[in-house]
Amino acid sequence: MRCEYLVNPQGIDVHQPRLSWSHAPTRESKQQQAYRVLVASSMEKLSCDEGDLWDSGVVISNQSSQIEYSGTPLRSRQRCFWKLMTWDDNGYLSSWSEPASWTMGLLKSDDWSGQWISMQQTSLQERKTEFGSDGKEEADHFFECRNSPLLRKSFSIGGTVKTAQLSICGLGFHELFLNGQKVGDHVLDPALSSYHRNAHYVTHEIGPLLVAGENVLGVQLANGIYNQGHPDAWEFHNAPWKAFPQMLLQLDIEFEDGRQERVVSDTSWKVSKGPILWDQLRMGVLYDARREIANWNEPGYDDSAWESAIEREGIEGRLSSQMSEPIKIMDTLKPISISESEASYEIDFGQNIAGWVQLALTGPRGTEITIKHGDHDLVYADPLQTSTYIMKGEGKEVWEPRFSFYGFRKIKVSGLASPPTHDTFTAKVTHTAFDQRGGFSSSNEILNALVERTRWSYIGNFVGIPTDCPHREKNGWTGDAQVAAEIGLLYYGTEAAYTRWIQDVAATKREDGKLPCIVPTGTWGYDTLDGPAWEIAYLMIPWHLYEYRGDKRILETHYQGFKHWLDWYRYHPSANQGQIIHYGIGDWVPIEQETPIEVTSTAYYFAATKRLAAIAKRLGKQNDQEEYENLSEEIKQAFVKAFFDSDTGRISNGSQTAMSCALYHGLLTAEQSSTVANVLVNSIRESDHRLNCGFLGSKYLLRALCDYGYADDAFKLVTNDHAPGWASMIASGNTTLWESFKSEESDNHIFLGDVVAWFISYLAGIRHDPKRPGFQPFIISPEIVDGLDAASGYHISPYGRIESSWKRTNKQIALNVTVPFNSQARIELPANQEATILQQDEQTTGDSSRLQFLGFEEGKAVYLASSGTFKFEATLPSRKQTASLA
Repeated sequence: MRCEYLVNPQGIDVHQPRLSWSHAPTRESKQQQAYRVLVASSMEKLSCDEGDLWDSGVVISNQSSQIEYSGTPLRSRQRCFWKLMTWDDNGYLSSWSEPASWTMGLLKSDDWSGQWISMQQTSLQERKTEFGSDGKEEADHFFECRNSPLLRKSFSIGGTVKTAQLSICGLGFHELFLNGQKVGDHVLDPALSSYHRNAHYVTHEIGPLLVAGENVLGVQLANGIYNQGHPDAWEFHNAPWKAFPQMLLQLDIEFEDGRQERVVSDTSWKVSKGPILWDQLRMGVLYDARREIANWNEPGYDDSAWESAIEREGIEGRLSSQMSEPIKIMDTLKPISISESEASYEIDFGQNIAGWVQLALTGPRGTEITIKHGDHDLVYADPLQTSTYIMKGEGKEVWEPRFSFYGFRKIKVSGLASPPTHDTFTAKVTHTAFDQRGGFSSSNEILNALVERTRWSYIGNFVGIPTDCPHREKNGWTGDAQVAAEIGLLYYGTEAAYTRWIQDVAATKREDGKLPCIVPTGTWGYDTLDGPAWEIAYLMIPWHLYEYRGDKRILETHYQGFKHWLDWYRYHPSANQGQIIHYGIGDWVPIEQETPIEVTSTAYYFAATKRLAAIAKRLGKQNDQEEYENLSEEIKQAFVKAFFDSDTGRISNGSQTAMSCALYHGLLTAEQSSTVANVLVNSIRESDHRLNCGFLGSKYLLRALCDYGYADDAFKLVTNDHAPGWASMIASGNTTLWESFKSEESDNHIFLGDVVAWFISYLAGIRHDPKRPGFQPFIISPEIVDGLDAASGYHISPYGRIESSWKRTNKQIALNVTVPFNSQARIELPANQEATILQQDEQTTGDSSRLQFLGFEEGKAVYLASSGTFKFEATLPSRKQTASLA
């Protein structure tokens, strides 16, 4: 049971939250026929079956996803408890579900009664004092400081607490403590955003942590990109939001006797400098343990020497709830090797990750430990990806940098007082804490290795926001995000994180509709390295959320924004010349042959227009639908006139990207498509199945080949071990994906990873139904390719777990399919005669209504299956060579 894609979320700011659930099927049932939802203001009322906030009544519907709350208007801080019962297709009434809950956040700006507070930063120059082994000062020097303040507030509690809801926005990052203990397991809160337009607050229920008598709230603030001092290429050091770290906090306490109390951030808080002398997201952290303040966030500490907090400027933009999974430490790794070189040690963790390293060591006071992060060649440029720890000399010290993250496999450590052991270092794997929703395996080890490499690249490039790389830039490049979105939605539960990020994308849109190529951004990226292929993330990711999760609301929310953005390209006098877009960057990092940007930019302009027409249709906007359908037809005709050569059957210069781009986006007539596909596959065969595209082409090429009957050729492109290509990445020993097929750029990028989405959708054959979104009906249509003996995939849809696995033995194919309760699958099995049904699970045996043979279509036996597990066996039809090498 989920609310707004989350399990028991705290502090949401959607006025009509959407509820979802999935079923465990009974032996007899196939489908939900009706449901009833109760939402109550207390557990007591819910347990008495009283829905004082909402009783949906019996709703005749098979929907169990995207169910909109339609009860009493919800107020700020409202606690909501809910449960449901369902009826199946046999009229069986379930028992009530286990209860779930959500709480509302602060819905209006005037619901906040606190002040933005921090301390005064008097100078950017800070003295760094060096101490000798005897503890006496030896020397000092000055450096640019971005110190990170500590804040504390003591308050007293009398009575039994019923609930205590705390909301905080601490910028750039914050950690919250209560009575000396960290609240929750989040790290790097809140997620990055363009703070002058949109910032996020985080909500915690801390009632169980409060004690009678004195309580102390403590907050550690850090700079992140909110107060970046170090110059970079993207102008974050000149961002319009730039300010000293500060926070806004509100704690609302409700007692069992009905009393209410509130603690807010104001000038009664006390502030102090702490041990973090310098922190920057890309650069790293400088931490001086000698400046630690013992017990500063606990009751009984004497803070009389601390300064009073001052009111700060706050943010100009919207303050919204961080309605997504938080960033967490998700795994740990120990070194696989330690080697010594030139008074330093190189530690290899065996896997390229995003995160940081925890140290556990002893040493004299003042010992300065420097950690530099990188991969095979320790990619860094001082002080990029560097953390420094200065020891306090008090026995075993355990420390980790908490306000920066690094992309690395290896670290280089200098300054150690004694040789390290494997216990000295622990790598902390850090990313947004979404759950895994899909997987793929096969008889081919290259494919299996690609899945593993892509998994590490994907999670390493989703630390709060979708990024390009976790080491060099940590930027939210929109092109990378849109190309990788189907990986996220097939393999992970990323819908809440994407929804939040799209909100941030919308907030960066200029008054003229133009979007930047990175989000967040201050001022950079609106006219540099941008273009339709990047900016379409704003439209395409919501469209994918609609396809994969059935999310219509996100289309409604951003519909006017989509139109506004598209108008920039539609009416721009120089970018748009006769519906051909002469603007943007195209097929980034191609292997050899480049593709004119006009081809890919115009194709994405067309794709946006076509999707906007489809969205208008679904939203009932008929005039808009007709307008955008007509516009998309104009673009298609202009594209064909400009780029299609009917004599040669080529698109533009005939590159793999140009040819597959036209096919993938549907820019050609059926006859033209057949011609172009034939020419494309012939050129691929003539090149001995060598890949020759960039990252956009890597998205189009495999799908286009399969859609036109050339799945064998697509498979050969993937597994061709003649460099460069996907197979060469595996052969290199790299544990993540490269930025380019030629290994000339970053060693941890995600945008060449869409191949693993193709694995699930095409090789395992698990696909959404393009006519009916959300996987309630879905399609199983595996590509049984030469050279692959078996493939298996799964995807956990909004309705449950879908499985598809096949194994080939000579000419025989065995296919196993699992259809979740409340779903239907159209199963397409390559065969020219009806398959043998070898086995059904016990809930489907003897129930002929669960599986129907629909007939033959284009060399496939087609079935319609309701919930259950089915095993088919069939003889594969003869393969035809459908393209000529002439």
